[in-house]
Amino acid sequence: MKRIDRPYSILVLGILHLCLSSLGIIGGILSLVIFLTLSDISVFESQIGMLTTYDFVVSLLGIVFALCGVIAGYASITRKHWGRKAMLGLVITMLLFNTINLIFYFTIAPSGVHTSIWMVILSYMWAVTYYGITIWYFTRPAAKEWFGN
Repeated sequence: MKRIDRPYSILVLGILHLCLSSLGIIGGILSLVIFLTLSDISVFESQIGMLTTYDFVVSLLGIVFALCGVIAGYASITRKHWGRKAMLGLVITMLLFNTINLIFYFTIAPSGVHTSIWMVILSYMWAVTYYGITIWYFTRPAAKEWFGN
């Protein structure tokens, strides 16, 4: 049986995904702490209140996705047979999640909210680029051979 060399792109993307997901967990927890300490704000009074509720839900979902990202990153680094499929599924889900978030900020968010619309657009462009590169590398024949599927 021939020895398969580890594709460096898979290693780099796995480590990057592991690191970014770890930062996502920290950021999500900090966001929840901030939202919970601002409990004197009634979140259902206005559009700004609705945005705060939306941000709270996004923070919770972000923590869940980041935990899944840590697992997928670890699985891709350690060559688990399900790591490639987990990474692809998570990346596609995150791409959809970021698209919904972008649509929200263009359609529902009131003007003058705490997040600049350009920051949302730039973060979306970064996400599309990163997720696109990840999808491209994880669908290459070398990646399929590395993971054994």
